[in-house]
Amino acid sequence: MGRPPSKFVSDPRHAGEKSRKREDYFTRAELVALEQSWLLGNPQAGKEAFYRWYAETYFGIAPEKIGRAEMERVRQLFRDAKVRARDEGWLKD
Repeated sequence: MGRPPSKFVSDPRHAGEKSRKREDYFTRAELVALEQSWLLGNPQAGKEAFYRWYAETYFGIAPEKIGRAEMERVRQLFRDAKVRARDEGWLKD
């Protein structure tokens, strides 16, 4: 009965395995703090420089390959983190 499972859906049986869990990511709270800390440490650099640094450091993109799309991806990541932080009430602007 019903459709067969999609070949694009991953099998959940390995989801809880420690070896498969990612540990190279930040929570939204940490993203906001990371951005604020970097901007305080580099006051003359600006947000675009931070987004370039983040794309190079954490996405592994070579500096010469960071284009408009990559910058927008990072900007949206941090924008989303800030919106959710404000919604939770722990970030005041």
